[in-house]
Amino acid sequence: MAMSANPLLKDLAESINANVAALTTQLSKLDHAEPTFSNDGAPDYPQDPEVQRSRMAVASAALDLYHLSLGPSLFLRTQSFAAKFDTMVLEVLNEFKVFDAVPLDGSTSYSDIATMSNRIFAEKEPNSGRVIHTATSAAARSPRLQAWIGHNLNDMGKACAHMVDSLRIFGDGDGEPGRTAVALSMFPGRDPNYGFYSFLEDDDQGGEKGWRMKRFGEAMSFVPSGEGLEFKYILDGLDWGAFGEGVIVDVGGSIGHVSVAVASKFPSIKCIVQDFAALEPRFKESLPANMGDRVTFQAHDFFNEQPVKGANAYLFKHIFHNWSDKYRIRILRNIIPAMKKESSIVIVDTVVPPRGVVITVEERLVLGMDIQMAVAFNAKERSGQEWATLVKQADERLVVKNITMPPDGVFGVVEVGFQ
Repeated sequence: MAMSANPLLKDLAESINANVAALTTQLSKLDHAEPTFSNDGAPDYPQDPEVQRSRMAVASAALDLYHLSLGPSLFLRTQSFAAKFDTMVLEVLNEFKVFDAVPLDGSTSYSDIATMSNRIFAEKEPNSGRVIHTATSAAARSPRLQAWIGHNLNDMGKACAHMVDSLRIFGDGDGEPGRTAVALSMFPGRDPNYGFYSFLEDDDQGGEKGWRMKRFGEAMSFVPSGEGLEFKYILDGLDWGAFGEGVIVDVGGSIGHVSVAVASKFPSIKCIVQDFAALEPRFKESLPANMGDRVTFQAHDFFNEQPVKGANAYLFKHIFHNWSDKYRIRILRNIIPAMKKESSIVIVDTVVPPRGVVITVEERLVLGMDIQMAVAFNAKERSGQEWATLVKQADERLVVKNITMPPDGVFGVVEVGFQ
């Protein structure tokens, strides 16, 4: 059902009813249980395009219905007052390992667990004083999801509180990574070129040096299993098989989750994962035993010239959106001398659609990522045309050859090469 640009309550209710009916039918055909708050509920929906389209349509209409049913004044009061407590509670539960403290198939007393919010945990029975898991709290037992929550609430959440001060003090920050809200929050007074990644590697507050970088690596490894970010769109977005017995350099590849996925599907390809040296132990821990000769790690700073010459492709997954334009151009220019004529630069990143093209939930995700890039890095997300302009600024010979987008998604595979 097409939604009006200015829907009424009745329009939204009808849209929800129609899409819920479609969603339940699709789940039934796939023999997949409907979602519930029970602790044995499925943590995710099946990655079926029709299911994803219906559920996101339901969620988008529900958000608008929630907004209209509160009315403008109460919506703003609620967003500014209650929303911060929801995130605070989630951070407390995650930071103090409450998700792990409640047994999955048992209960815990209120004296042990004193907080419930947004159906995260539930009371076993009315007035029982016992807490049990819901599907949401059970899902949060995943170490990677806990890392994702910790990074976004503990690191980024605190930085958001400094955004107003950052704009007053730095303005646009001249594109420098050390003139940001996250700098004011976590490492004030450092050099303008000392950014969030440097802090991650150096920080020893609350644990051993580099612990925050390790958590960041875990959080980024959770991203591909999130909504619309599964490896499938990366593997399907480019003809990897055309590289034959080629070499892929996964620049800024964290602990190698994308390289492992590529090497698993294309056994003739070898991958070199490049990132901070602090991530190598975690890379070795997570690398499947049968991948040791085809997926290797190399400590490398992409602001230095690329040491691997003549690779078939240089892959950047969610790297460029972390840097302002002048630094993105530097990164690209460090790759160009290593490229052969047939080499590709493969950028897996947000491709911002025109406003109103994607549904509300996806648009909120894009806007949220755009804001997070500004908070942390003085950076932003880009449209297809902006990607084309950027690569030309790095070298006139570079062109965007193709952009592949997943259905109903905003994360694209941008293939760049010599003209």
